[in-house]
Amino acid sequence: MLSTKNYEGRNRHFTMNKNMRFLIFFGIILGIHFLVNFYIYKRGVQGLGAMPQLLPYLRGIMLFLTLAYPAGRFLEKIWYSPISSFIHWSGAFWFAGMLYFVLIIFTLDLFRWSNMLFHFMPDKLSSNYTHKTHHHLCRKCLGGGDCFTGTYKRMDT
Repeated sequence: MLSTKNYEGRNRHFTMNKNMRFLIFFGIILGIHFLVNFYIYKRGVQGLGAMPQLLPYLRGIMLFLTLAYPAGRFLEKIWYSPISSFIHWSGAFWFAGMLYFVLIIFTLDLFRWSNMLFHFMPDKLSSNYTHKTHHHLCRKCLGGGDCFTGTYKRMDT
C-alpha cells in the first residue's frame, strides 16, 4: 500500500518537472520567434543598402513588431486598455506577416543559391549579388582572401 508521504513527494517532483518543461517550451518558442525576426531584419538591412537613411525606421518598426505580441499579452493581463489591445493585435497580425516574409525571403535565397550553382538567371540580375555574396563570405571566413584565386585584399577596399 502506498503511503501518503511517498505519493506527495512524487507529485511535488512531477510539478517541478511540469514547470521546467513549460519554461523550456516557452524559451524555445521565444527563441524561434526572435531568430525569425532577426532573419527578416538582417535581410531588410541588406535590401535597404541603397537607402541607408531608412535604416532607423526599419529598426524601430522591427523592434516594435518583434516585441508587440509578448508585450501586448503581458500588458493585457495587468492593464487592459485600447493601447494594450493595439499592441497585442499588432503582434498577432505580425505573425502572419512573419510567415509570408520568411517564405518570400527564403524562396529568393533558394533562387540565388541555386543560381550560384547552375547560372540560370541573366547576368544583369545576378552578377552584382553573386559577386558581393562571394566576397562577403570570403572576408568573413578567410579574413579578406579570395576563395578561388588565392588573392588577398585589404578589408577596407
